[in-house]
Amino acid sequence: MWLLEDHKRSVKGFWSIILTIPVLSIVTWYRNPQTLVTYTGGFCGAFILLIIPATVVTYARERKTEELYGKNHNASPYG
Repeated sequence: MWLLEDHKRSVKGFWSIILTIPVLSIVTWYRNPQTLVTYTGGFCGAFILLIIPATVVTYARERKTEELYGKNHNASPYG
């Protein structure tokens, strides 16, 4: 349970060590880390460019903002 108390410096240091071990082991034992970086960068890029904005727009459209805040005078007339 002491690992869940994030306000201590020792716990933050221990978590950083725990999360660094898999990265260092992959880089040490994998022959060509550039391909690994290419694939993981592609996945992260897809999330940043496609999935995260789509999720934000979906949740924003589900909110009933006109009922909460009134009419938006800057809204697109093509909506």
